[in-house]
Amino acid sequence: MKTPFILAAALTALSFSSAFAGDADTLYIPASVPYMEGLRVRQNIKDDCALEQRIADDVAHNAGSVYSRVVREKPTGAHHVLEMEITDVFGAGGGSWSGPKNLEVRGTLKDQSGKSLGTFTARRYSMGGVMGGLKGTCGILRRISKALGKDIATFLVAPEHGVSLGD
Repeated sequence: MKTPFILAAALTALSFSSAFAGDADTLYIPASVPYMEGLRVRQNIKDDCALEQRIADDVAHNAGSVYSRVVREKPTGAHHVLEMEITDVFGAGGGSWSGPKNLEVRGTLKDQSGKSLGTFTARRYSMGGVMGGLKGTCGILRRISKALGKDIATFLVAPEHGVSLGD
């Protein structure tokens, strides 16, 4: 008795998620998310935290819930492209003892011809703290990156222009 209901719910969910991906079931995400040109970032953050790769990995991991294929090499055939850049990062050394940390990422989802399907700005903050496990600065920024990956995946479900995500 429950099997037809479960099957119908699964088919509805599948058609709902693929409807927003449009004619493309493949999403291309570059292997690295660059820092915005001219952005001042502490050198130890750049050297130690690997945010460019971390953010790309976290977004790609979560985008798999929206697209059937998430690739790091430009595909052929119907696909979407997610262009992103890190537009703000703050993370003084000293982990949770040195105050809040934040990351901001801006992005544009495009179809394979380059037409913009939507844009977003995603920002998250964290203090680390006792409940956060008293992590170091890079650990806190990694946690923020994971949250941003989930935020950006929700944008991919129904992209619009000028969307604000996160905190």
